[in-house]
Amino acid sequence: MTTATKKNPGGCGGNCGCREKACEACPTGDYVRPKFFAGQLLTEEDLELLNRYVVEKNRLHNRHFWGDGVVCGLAVTDNPCQPREVTVEPGYALDCCGNDIVVPCPHTLDIRAMIAELRLKIGRDCTDPCAEPRPAPAPLPTPPAPTVTGRTPGTPATHDPAPLAEKVIERYCLYVRYCESEGDPVLPYSTGDSCGGSCEASRIREGFSFEIRCEKKHTARSPLIERWCECLTNSLDDRRKAALNYIGAQSDRLYAAREYIETRTAPAFDAAAYAPAVERLSVVSKGTTPFTIDEAQAVRQDLAAIVSGIAASYYLSEVDRKKGTETLKNMRAVARSLNQVLEEREFSKVIADLPEIERIETEAFLEEMPKLAETLSASVLASDEFRLLAAGIPSTPQYQAALAEAVRDGQKAVSQSYAQSATWQPRGPIYGAIQVYEKRTRMARECACDALLPPCPPCDDPAVLLACISYENCEVSEICNIERRFVMTPVNLRYWFPFEGLLGEAIEGLCCPREQDRKNNSLSTLARLYAAFLLRDCDALENEKSAGGKAVPQDLQSIGTFISASRIAPAAPQKDFDSAVVAALERSGVLAVIEQRIADRLKKK
Repeated sequence: MTTATKKNPGGCGGNCGCREKACEACPTGDYVRPKFFAGQLLTEEDLELLNRYVVEKNRLHNRHFWGDGVVCGLAVTDNPCQPREVTVEPGYALDCCGNDIVVPCPHTLDIRAMIAELRLKIGRDCTDPCAEPRPAPAPLPTPPAPTVTGRTPGTPATHDPAPLAEKVIERYCLYVRYCESEGDPVLPYSTGDSCGGSCEASRIREGFSFEIRCEKKHTARSPLIERWCECLTNSLDDRRKAALNYIGAQSDRLYAAREYIETRTAPAFDAAAYAPAVERLSVVSKGTTPFTIDEAQAVRQDLAAIVSGIAASYYLSEVDRKKGTETLKNMRAVARSLNQVLEEREFSKVIADLPEIERIETEAFLEEMPKLAETLSASVLASDEFRLLAAGIPSTPQYQAALAEAVRDGQKAVSQSYAQSATWQPRGPIYGAIQVYEKRTRMARECACDALLPPCPPCDDPAVLLACISYENCEVSEICNIERRFVMTPVNLRYWFPFEGLLGEAIEGLCCPREQDRKNNSLSTLARLYAAFLLRDCDALENEKSAGGKAVPQDLQSIGTFISASRIAPAAPQKDFDSAVVAALERSGVLAVIEQRIADRLKKK
């Protein structure tokens, strides 16, 4: 059975489609608006539903689209004649519930009375917060001192004045809060009810109230940054977190070790890469004082580089060995003297405080280092263990066991975070560590990408911060209005960043030039750059439309490149700035290209 589609009077055809589809499958939300029809009996419930729908939708828009904060005005200023008072200027704010807070006229607030009320409310101090400061008691008079050298006889001895009480500076913050009040009571019409009726409020007046609070120390952190930090830490215990951190720090070595084992390629030896480690360890060998924990960490990294570098040098060809002879000679010299220096500077005691796997790794490198001075057989060089050492992975049983334990901890951490059981079958701790690293990296990337999705903002406190006040000796000594949060409206953005006006003037000069500009064939610098930017996009569009057409050279750069080419400080006057930019463009020949492009476009039109 076919149903004819009724066209609307506008002639566009079709309808909203809601009646043709299964709208009952659409889950309903919390917002319901009334539907009126002829002959309907309206009750207060219907009208109240309409009123509530409009109000709640406006609040929803304010809460999630604009957010809470001060929109405009509401500056808090002091009163020179009454140092205990402040004045809140007219303005407009939004709270986190989406309520509009409109202050239509200035309001003077008695900060002293508000602080007294706050102290009474929180029960901290029920007395007058501004009692007169009492000076500290003066010391008892001392008997006259005998005549001494340096004071004329008969001159009374002087005493220091009694010290006054210290100044106490307290910090409070002033908030504004949305409130409602009912008014204009009206007696309902009689409905024949024998009990009669009482007056009902016929109006709801929106208002505001001010309150003062003790200042709370807070750090302005972005929720996005907090969620990213959670992606990295993920509430792991110290052991599993240390395992993941270690595996992540060794990722380059792990990948190199896997490549050397699987492809049987010669380990890489870069003399320039090892030179800084050689230089730092040469300085360490001249020291005498015990190591700090930070110095021990640096030595651990350089030690790994030296040992792996010497191991990799065994795979060099004769030509490559000659190129790195000087660096390799220094590496071997440092290796020969390092053990004794580290023993003298109590290196073993310091590394005992390192994480267990880092300590075992350092001890393994120290154990492997004397073996590298010997002549090694071809079977040793062909072994996987020696290739691991050339990649920076010790092959001692103690280290391999510690790495395997770190892999198990990492697997537990990753599987817990992913809410999945680990199904890996790693071929040794090297492969297991790489799998843990790759899965952890993928998890962190997915978590960071999910964190980019803005959550709906919570509303824990509907009050809006206006300013924080320094209160000293019962007087307002300082007011900071910038403590507040601003609502980023387009009006505020145009106020803070007046680029729109400059761009508007440039477009005006381009589209509606004055007669004098027509005669002189002159345009402002910004107008030239703006036109060039648009023409560049036109060229790209033409290239896309023309099949197999020749590409137009992209000789027009971005506006930022032009401005930076002028080499004029931002504080320079606009006239000098324009002149400098034009001069720079003329020198580079770009200005002639821009003017020719503009002329060509005008001819085509």
